[in-house]
This record gives sequence, structure tokens and C-alpha cells, in this order.
Amino acid sequence: MKRKIWFSFLLIALSAAMIGGATMAWFTAEANAPAATFKTGTVKVRADEGEEFIATPAEKYFDNVNPGDCATVTWNIVNTGTKAVELKVKLDKAWQGGLDTGNVYYAPRPDSGWVMYKEDEIIWLYYVNGPVHGTYNPDDPSNPLEPASVELPVVVAFDGAATGNEYQNKRFSLTGTVYAIQASNGAAEAEWGKAWKKVKDPDYSDANLKKYFLKGPGKDMECWPGEDPEPPNTKLYQAIVISSHPDHGGVEGGGEFEDGVEVSAQAYPDEGYVFSHWQDEEGNNVSDANPYVFLMPAHDVTLIAVFAEEVPPVFDEDSLNYNMNAEKDIRLHKNKYKTYATVAGTMTASDTNNNAYNGTEKFIVKVTLSGYCWECTRLTFL
Repeated sequence: MKRKIWFSFLLIALSAAMIGGATMAWFTAEANAPAATFKTGTVKVRADEGEEFIATPAEKYFDNVNPGDCATVTWNIVNTGTKAVELKVKLDKAWQGGLDTGNVYYAPRPDSGWVMYKEDEIIWLYYVNGPVHGTYNPDDPSNPLEPASVELPVVVAFDGAATGNEYQNKRFSLTGTVYAIQASNGAAEAEWGKAWKKVKDPDYSDANLKKYFLKGPGKDMECWPGEDPEPPNTKLYQAIVISSHPDHGGVEGGGEFEDGVEVSAQAYPDEGYVFSHWQDEEGNNVSDANPYVFLMPAHDVTLIAVFAEEVPPVFDEDSLNYNMNAEKDIRLHKNKYKTYATVAGTMTASDTNNNAYNGTEKFIVKVTLSGYCWECTRLTFL
């Protein structure tokens, strides 16, 4: 009987465990998410001959060139990719037979949007009026835009003096390579570096690279339309020159200057003071030269003249070497005398700071008269 009771308890416990550990059934579902599809843009350009590829003045011919002739070569650069781009071009000159190309000069026409920049002895042409849009149409991607194009007109000059007989019956070629980069996400500055940053500055001027056309023989050639050799809107920087203590001395100089211009600052100490040095606004010592001449940097400058109280030199008696003739003795009280003397010939002396003095000056000379010592410890200027 007891055995049956224990067996019943065991069945009950086993049933309870099975009920408590059973897995619950849930309603579920799943679905596939649609794919998010992206498509990259394209950067593609081509360079074609312009409508008038090689233009020459009247009665001048590109296949019968003379020393002193010129021509305008025009390329048409087309952006056939979907992305807007920035452009730069590298041109290469070559004479048949490997003759020196130093007699041929070129420059993009003014107002063409192209500027010259020299880096590592290579001259680049940058297009600064971009970006040049691509064919992608944000309003209707299924309807592409027409490819945008940019003209690159380059004036080519054959220098009259440098094109000698060795160039007769020779061919000259001007070729180029176009480089394009996406206009977005700062790609041009990241890839082309400081060159791109400089040419995009509104104050940038490439006049030094076009000197042949601006100031040399090329300025009078028919192909060159002329251009002001001075860059427009030249930026000026301010040089401020002030005194640390106007009651110790004054200053002269300062104004507005272009960078690279020579600037001079002069300090004038008042009586009882000497000029010490120039310092900047942060108190850093700039120079102890007076006047101070420097080249204006591409930023504003503040120079502060610092003055110090003048301390008369105290001379070492043993260093004094002079000839003198007494001019006048003045009796003071108690038989003390003050003698004024003019040094005759060359005087040399050094003070207690080992500063050397020489020349002909008037001094107060220490003397002992009638047993009294007058100013026995120092020798000073009048």
C-alpha cells in the first residue's frame, strides 16, 4: 500500500515538471527587405580641337612661322562624366630634332578663367571659374544634361631674338594633358594641395609667369589682347609702429603695405632715455636694430618700441688714455674745483661694463686739488 502511495506521488511530480518545462507556441512572420541600391558617378573628360584650333593674325600662317610670330591655340575640354569636376592642364613643348624650346612662350588668354601656377619647375594651368557640371540631372536623373565644355585658349609666341637659323624648316608641337577631379567633398584641395588653395584665392596673380606678355616682347604681339600687369585689388597689410611709453620716446614708420615690400621703423628716445628694442604684441623681442628694416609679411604687424632709462657710463680709471688742455677751472665751496677739459687727439676708455669709447668729447674729469678729492669715483660725460 505504501509502495503505491509513493508511486502516485512520483507520477504527480513528474507530470508537474513536464507541464512547467514545456515550450510555448508563438505566432511569427518574416519578410525580405528591398535592396538599397547605390550607383557611383563618373569623372570623364575629353579634349577636342576648338572651333578655330590654331588662329593666326592676318597674313601669318601656322605652317610658315617666322621669328616674332604668334598664334592662339584653342582646345575645347568636355566633361562627359556625370560628376561636376575641377580641371587643370599640363602643356608640353617640343621642337623637331630636340632643339631648345626656350624661344617659345605661352600663356592662357586673359579673362579665359585659366591661370598659371609653377610647382616643382612645372607650369600648370588651372581653371578657376569652375566647377564644370556633369551630365547628371538631379531634377530628372533619367534625362541627362548635355555635357558641359570649357575653352582653353593659349597664346603662343615665337621670340624673334631667340629663334635663329637653326630653327628653319623645323616643326614645333604644343601638346597637353587634362586632369579632372570631382568637385565635391574637397577633393581638389586634398589632391592638388596648396596649389589649388592659392589659385582659388581672389588675390592670386600669375603676372610673374606671364612677364613675356605683360612687360616683354609679347605685350606688343597681335595675338595678345593686353592685360594690366598689376594684379587688381592688391591686398594691403597694416604695419603699426607705437611707443611703449610715449613720455620716454617717439616712433616713426608704419602704414599699409603689400607683402614683400621693405618697411622701416625708427625710434627716437627722449632726453634721459635710450632705445632698448622692438617687441611684438605678445612681448616677444623682435629686434634691437634702430632703425629696424624688414619685409612686410602677408599679415598685419605691430611693433612696439621699448625705451630704458639712460645710465651714464662709469669709466675704469686705468683704461683712460687721453691728452687734455684745461679750459676753465671753477671754484666750488670748500676749495673744491670742477675742471672742464676738452680731449685733444684720440681718447680711448672703457666703462665698468667693458663698453669701449673713443673720439673727441668734453668730459668732467676727476681731479684732486688742495687736498680735496672731487668726484673721485667716477668719470662721466657732460
